[in-house]
Amino acid sequence: MKRWKAPTLFAIALSVPGAFLSSTASAAPINVGEELDGLNCIPFGCDLAQQTQYIYGAELFSEPLNIDAFGFWSVAGQGNLVSGSFDIRFSITDADPADTNLPLEDNFGEVDHYFTDLTLDGSNDHPFTISGETFYYDPSDGNLLIDIRADGELTHEGDWANFQSTAHEESTEHMWRGRTRDDDDPGVPSSEWGMTTTFWDLTEDDPVAVPLPGSLALMIAGLMAMFSAAYMFRGRPRRNNHIEPARET
Repeated sequence: MKRWKAPTLFAIALSVPGAFLSSTASAAPINVGEELDGLNCIPFGCDLAQQTQYIYGAELFSEPLNIDAFGFWSVAGQGNLVSGSFDIRFSITDADPADTNLPLEDNFGEVDHYFTDLTLDGSNDHPFTISGETFYYDPSDGNLLIDIRADGELTHEGDWANFQSTAHEESTEHMWRGRTRDDDDPGVPSSEWGMTTTFWDLTEDDPVAVPLPGSLALMIAGLMAMFSAAYMFRGRPRRNNHIEPARET
């Protein structure tokens, strides 16, 4: 078995940290809407809605993205969220955010992508972020639809929790259906109270090794030391540790 010399071991040990110490590139989130004075508690801050839809115009997105998470801009200190469960889905829709689109079921396109089941316990996180099964969205396919449906009864205690709303009357729309969820309650549209929303494309945050300057220098120094040690010991004669037996006289 090959035996490693001490200088070589030292050089290898020196080079290892440089190979593993790295930083990762981070993709900027996509914000839809602006921070305005409007407030909106539906669907997570008050128990009025059993189904809510948000339609975002394709022109709000400059390129395709994988939506791994999205979130609404919480207003800190504004009450408590509801308690209950929600089924959240994405779709591509031809529905125009600038028009009234009712009933809500008619806004779904051919795509019906399950994103996540969300359970809330009344606490309020800031910002309010929801992660789920990655949804690939290409703006050239149509407008983006988020469908949020209560799975069972919603309850609420204390003050309503508010989120920042944005007024994009030509490009976003917020619609919701009340507690009854029957044909007599097709939904209430409002293009003036769509949620300010952030979308995260976490697939672009894969850990691609980008060595830090100090780590890179350390790795280079370690490699140089390793090659130097190998060169120094290459031509040195090996010590013969074999002991000859004593000759008989």
